[in-house]
Amino acid sequence: MPIINVPSFLQTKLENKSEIYMEEGYIYQHINKLIEINPELNEILLDKNNNLRRFIKIFINGKDIRFLNSEKTFVKKDDQVTILTAVAGG
Repeated sequence: MPIINVPSFLQTKLENKSEIYMEEGYIYQHINKLIEINPELNEILLDKNNNLRRFIKIFINGKDIRFLNSEKTFVKKDDQVTILTAVAGG
C-alpha cells in the first residue's frame, strides 16, 4: 500500500497520524481522501479552483509531482508520498 507521510502541520487535522496508508490510485484521489477524513484540509490543500495550492508540494518517491503528471500522477503500491509546504520568510 502507498504510504502518505503527513507533515506535522497536518497531523493535528488527521488524528495525529504521521503516516496514512492508501490504496493505489491517482494523487488527486489521495488528496480527496484526506479531505474526506477532515474537510478542513480542503481550504489548506486546494485553492478556490480546486487546484493544489502553490505552497503545497507533493513528492512521490522523492520526485515533485509538478514534474510528473501533477495531480494525475499514479501512486503505486510501494510508493512513498510526502507532503511539504514551501517556507518563506526573512
